[in-house]
Amino acid sequence: MKKHVLAIFAIFSALLLTAFTNAAEDVPKEKPWREVAKGVHSDIEEPVKRVFRNEGEWKKWWADHFANSETKDAPKVDFSKETVIVATMGTKPTSGYKIDCTAITHKGEVLTAVFTTNKPRLDDMLLQVLTSPYVVIAVPLHAGEVVMEVK
Repeated sequence: MKKHVLAIFAIFSALLLTAFTNAAEDVPKEKPWREVAKGVHSDIEEPVKRVFRNEGEWKKWWADHFANSETKDAPKVDFSKETVIVATMGTKPTSGYKIDCTAITHKGEVLTAVFTTNKPRLDDMLLQVLTSPYVVIAVPLHAGEVVMEVK
């Protein structure tokens, strides 16, 4: 009887430990970037990968980005603390396309920003409208090289 109780206790303890370990792994880790803006309607027709380190260039790009829109003011960025990275997909023929930042890595003085694009599946119901997906992120101030990978 003692052996059965000990065996049941050992199994219960192992299950409990597994549950707590898995729960800790499921806690989302904070991303090393913040999303400044994201959408599917940009006036920029070609794919773009850009890095901004000052307010003047950022505001000019934003004004071009939304030249035919009511959205005129660029989101606030403190360039003494952040670097802005932009990735756009260019014009797409339907809804269902999107782009997201999925990873930021550092190797020495090189920061790599990875962007993942998604396109609609053949069986998706889509709007027949031109879209131009974009995402704008801010990372902690980085003076070194920025490499952008779009997958």
